[in-house]
Amino acid sequence: MSTFLFGGGDAGGIIIGPHGIKPIPPFDPGLSLQMKAISVLLQAQTNVGNKETQHQLAEIANRLNDLVVGEVQHAVGSMDAGSSIVYQDADGGFTCGSTGKPPIPFPHRGPVRGEIG
Repeated sequence: MSTFLFGGGDAGGIIIGPHGIKPIPPFDPGLSLQMKAISVLLQAQTNVGNKETQHQLAEIANRLNDLVVGEVQHAVGSMDAGSSIVYQDADGGFTCGSTGKPPIPFPHRGPVRGEIG
């Protein structure tokens, strides 16, 4: 089972599971901001050169992720151990499981470059 959130949860999402697709209503702004915070922390972690700072940012992101997974489960229902959450917004994203595994950031992609027309 996978949970996909559109626009960082602001635009709702879907759960794809063995029994089909279930829509998710938009999340409240507080939960959406928490998910964005995880994404930003992960970006900072991968872009800072100091190993101790990377470690501290990872710990903060992991603690916040554990809280958010619980809130997502409260909003959409319980998730089995094989479930994942995929968060994506215009600035980046991450995926995480429902079992406490640390969130994994998506590679950051810059703007498309080149000539148009």
